[in-house]
Amino acid sequence: MNTTAHPLPGLLVALSLAAGATDAFAFLALNGVFTANMTGNLILVALFQRAHFATTLAGAGWAIAVFGLALYVGFRASRGQTGVRSGFGPLIGAAVFQALTAALWLASRQTPALPIVLVLIGLSCIAMSLQTVAAKRMGADRSISTTFATGTMTGLVQDIADGVPGERALRLGIVLALPTGALIGAGLMQVSPALTPVVPTLVLIACVLWTARQLRLANSASISSRSGAEG
Repeated sequence: MNTTAHPLPGLLVALSLAAGATDAFAFLALNGVFTANMTGNLILVALFQRAHFATTLAGAGWAIAVFGLALYVGFRASRGQTGVRSGFGPLIGAAVFQALTAALWLASRQTPALPIVLVLIGLSCIAMSLQTVAAKRMGADRSISTTFATGTMTGLVQDIADGVPGERALRLGIVLALPTGALIGAGLMQVSPALTPVVPTLVLIACVLWTARQLRLANSASISSRSGAEG
């Protein structure tokens, strides 16, 4: 695939920004676990020497289970569809669950008890898994993910080393967007914790609106093309 092969390359970068901000929020506010980066959680469940390991094990283990189940449901529900439209439903779902995460965080006054923390982790994981489904269904290469950077970075460096064009700009944008989002999330946790999950929610809502616009434009172009052919 080349950089223009994906119809919405900017969407993937925006989703990566949201994932970075979400993981910063989860790690700093939800007992040191991740809700987008499952690689980190797989490591956390094995660090038994870590202080408060039981709490970490519960949170990270729960996150892995919810993320995996939501991925399965998302991919099953969107089977048989193609193109951007196939990922639009999961993208809407991601925005909804991200909004629910932000709403519960605000309602808890940023001091949630452990059961509420687990609910927040679950909601956020569902949002991030559906975001991942949306990106894949819309045509993202298998080595490109909006929720972790290892595979994307590997593809970027391989393209450079092999001297092939690939999707360098897109991969680089995704890799840079993740820490940028995390920096924004960490900064908000410092100055305004209540707003931290609101930012990725707004990003996802913007992605939904942008994708809806692109679908409308594509539909209008298709109707015009058919009308011209019939005329």
